[in-house]
Amino acid sequence: MQTTLDRRRTNDAPRAVLIWGAIAAGVATLLSTLYFVVRDYSPVPFMDQWDVVDADTLLDRLFQQHNEHRIIVPRLMFLVDVLLFRGSNAFLFVVSILTQLIHAWLFVRILATTGRFSRGELLAAGGLSLVALLNLSQYENFIWGFQVQFVGVFAAATAAFHFTARLAPTASPPVRHTAPLIMAAIASYAVATAMMSNGALAAIPLVLMTLYLGFGFRRLAAVAVPALLIMALFLLTFERPEHHPDPAAAKAVPTLLYIFSYLGGPVAAALESVGWIGSPDRLPAARIAGALGLAVAGVLAILALPARRSVAAPAIAALLAVVAFSAGTAAVTGLGRSAFDPWQAVSSRYGTPASIFWLAVALLGWVLARRERADTGILRLRLAPAIPTALPLVAIAIMGLSQIGFLKDGPRWRPQKDLAGLAILMGVDDPEALRTVYPWPELIRTQVSRLRSDDLSVFGVGWGDRLGRRIGSGEVDAARCDGAIQATGAYQTAEGAPQTGPAFRIEGWTTGRADILPEHLLAVGRDGEVIGLAVVGNGAGRPAPTRPDGSPAVRAAGYVRGAPGETVRVLAPLDGNLYCQVGEAFTLPAETVSLAMAAGFPPAELSGEDVQGIWAENGQGPSAEPLPFAARIVGSWAGNDAHTGALRWRVVPPSGAWLLIPYATGPDTAGQSIRVRLAGQTQDLARLDPTPSGAWRVWNVTVPTPDGAASTAEIEIIAEDTGAGWGQWLSVAAPRVVSPPR
Repeated sequence: MQTTLDRRRTNDAPRAVLIWGAIAAGVATLLSTLYFVVRDYSPVPFMDQWDVVDADTLLDRLFQQHNEHRIIVPRLMFLVDVLLFRGSNAFLFVVSILTQLIHAWLFVRILATTGRFSRGELLAAGGLSLVALLNLSQYENFIWGFQVQFVGVFAAATAAFHFTARLAPTASPPVRHTAPLIMAAIASYAVATAMMSNGALAAIPLVLMTLYLGFGFRRLAAVAVPALLIMALFLLTFERPEHHPDPAAAKAVPTLLYIFSYLGGPVAAALESVGWIGSPDRLPAARIAGALGLAVAGVLAILALPARRSVAAPAIAALLAVVAFSAGTAAVTGLGRSAFDPWQAVSSRYGTPASIFWLAVALLGWVLARRERADTGILRLRLAPAIPTALPLVAIAIMGLSQIGFLKDGPRWRPQKDLAGLAILMGVDDPEALRTVYPWPELIRTQVSRLRSDDLSVFGVGWGDRLGRRIGSGEVDAARCDGAIQATGAYQTAEGAPQTGPAFRIEGWTTGRADILPEHLLAVGRDGEVIGLAVVGNGAGRPAPTRPDGSPAVRAAGYVRGAPGETVRVLAPLDGNLYCQVGEAFTLPAETVSLAMAAGFPPAELSGEDVQGIWAENGQGPSAEPLPFAARIVGSWAGNDAHTGALRWRVVPPSGAWLLIPYATGPDTAGQSIRVRLAGQTQDLARLDPTPSGAWRVWNVTVPTPDGAASTAEIEIIAEDTGAGWGQWLSVAAPRVVSPPR
């Protein structure tokens, strides 16, 4: 006969596997996310952050609304980052990770109040919390300093719910002094309200908690009255931004679908990252997951009603409040944004509240499913709540698996941020690069002088320390690194920059020797002086370059300031004080060419034209400004942006000439390229993978003299657009030609 001791030993094995598996998953998620954040770290301000880089205005506008939010606490954090950490973003990134760690600890403390979980099970709950709170489906909130508020508001709300639950008559252990807990609950709620506007909504589940837990009048009033007063103060001083839709005009079905997508977003993102669904299936999958998650939450809420007098009631009430707050945030967001593009609902920044929703539902089900104390074994569960709890547990497990896919993708934003940062550092007025970190470069230009004078951001992290240094020939390794980099465009000096003269953008590819991939490469002039820097990294959303043999490579892009016609070498730092040269040296164009200057050069005579797919004459999208000079324009916009194909032009310019190729794109350039090659050849002489822009630009290509080629070889210009999505159109104008000097 099997004894009770034998049964307990039988349960030890699966219990240990589950506990240690959850702990290992949590630690792995934490470490992999830390690696991701360090790899994608950039000191460059991003989007809304450009509005908060000035310490003086931060204090002046401390209580002003930012869109629909009052970001009082985040503005104080931005101030600390500017004053103590040179506006480097490092402080903000650390705060975001620490906030999620504290949030995980709060969930463990909520479970501990039941007295039903062993120490090992609480550690397992901590591991599960780390998986949910640190998975990379919410990467946007970890690598964008401005998003410190997005993780903070939910952690503060959970803290308010936890402290309120500890005031319950059935709380274990009993509370002797209630005043500190009441003050902590109200302070946490005030912080949540001062983080983001949805924090004010936490007062509603906070008050409902006091009713569910049967608070006496004095405790109920001590919590509810201050919370409702803070919410009333927020609402009375709230002003709806004019550019935001009126929530009262929202339609029921789009709003409901938005809520489903919002809550199911991280599950769908995880499924896509591991390759289980394709990109087009992400939105439908999110809607299905979100609807199922809400259904499970509703079932568990009903099952929680009879438990309001049990010792587990404080934990149940706190978890129900977290579920309600996360779902309520989704509902309020849907009311204000359901008229937007539905894909906006699955943005990674919403992965944080959605992941918290799934975690709270899973832990709620676990609390309800436990029948007795922990010493009866982890498998002794009530089936009614245990069965639906399996869904959020599976969802969190899928989120954990997504780490592999996100890490494999490479840096998300660092390359584009750093390229914009190099333009700012070197005083290059490159609107194309600046728009990748803020849509209106005019604001960046007004803030750069402050960054430069106070040594903030890119000016305070040592990026420019190597500019002007001389590198001796003995420091350069004889073996070249694999790669090819050329000058691809010329730009004017930004207003107020200490440098003068033309600047050139350089682009190409590299792999580094022995897979060495430094974040920055050095561009060296003829006398060994470092005259430029380049960023290494592909980043998401841009097609990776390839070697001539078709194998993958890594993008390199940056700027140099040198004399026209100067020979430039690009060097990659190696171990110690050595460098290797990336590909062949190249020559800077002999003259700076802008769009206005291009109008003064004659058009190249086209010797042939071949169109594959649908390209239309004058086929430029409606968002593009007119080309400022007369020229033949052919584009993939032909009434809409769903058309694809390739355009091939042939010209015969003299060797050493410049080909000035005007081009314009829509807001999405995935699958677009412009290439230049010798007619009949397969190897590109130059390639441009354009970044989004509604304005016309000039791609400046120097026509080389290849070995064995005639001095006037036929050149092919190939413009290709394979993207059929919204905003994916490409227009090119007939090239102008600048003959070489005699």
